[in-house]
Amino acid sequence: MLEIEINKFDDYKKVLENILDENSSKVILFNGNLGSGKTTLIQLICQKLKIKEKVLSPTFNLINEYEINDNLKVYHFDLYRIKSIQELIEIDFIEYIYSGNYCFIEWPKICEDLIDIKYKEIFIDIISEDKRLIKIN
Repeated sequence: MLEIEINKFDDYKKVLENILDENSSKVILFNGNLGSGKTTLIQLICQKLKIKEKVLSPTFNLINEYEINDNLKVYHFDLYRIKSIQELIEIDFIEYIYSGNYCFIEWPKICEDLIDIKYKEIFIDIISEDKRLIKIN
């Protein structure tokens, strides 16, 4: 597990390099308490992927879709309000995961048993108001 302490904005560069390396999965699970910076990190990743749209948390929609190019998309999930695997099945969650597109999933605990392919997992710990410890597994 790689650990990177974030003390200033430039520290995210190393995080992004390790998240978006060419050999890693496009399915990425983001863990952290409320306010830890999950959505902020996803916004930075989307910026690096050259997404032009404004990237917002899909808290009420459950999923936001962003287009990278004609062949590749980002699906950004917020599963905070999901209470059962059945709810995930009803929104065709499994089809998104196996689509070959990027899937960024906040609050992923409820879906981990549905993912049979390789994925990357990010843990964000709050050290202080302006410091984070990011662990990449």
